[in-house]
Amino acid sequence: MLRSGRDEPGREAWSMNFEQSRRQGPLDRGSVALITDEWKYVRYVGALRYPGAPPFEDRLFRLPSDAKELLDLRATQPEVSHEMRERIDAALAANQAPP
Repeated sequence: MLRSGRDEPGREAWSMNFEQSRRQGPLDRGSVALITDEWKYVRYVGALRYPGAPPFEDRLFRLPSDAKELLDLRATQPEVSHEMRERIDAALAANQAPP
């Protein structure tokens, strides 16, 4: 993964995007992505409300061969999908956010 202009293989990154909660309540609607050198798993949390948008589903991408993130590989890579989702859910639980 490229960070600060140099390659650092084996590193991972996390990205979160949560909707603002009413009256500073829990962050219970949004997305979390776990990104490694090869994979990106996007986990959607809660009921996101965007008029006219289709339902949000988790997604798994193999970054080296799908840089535009067009092909969801959850069905063909169930082990990777399960492991990454479990890691995201564990991180959310450790920080008291509902999965």
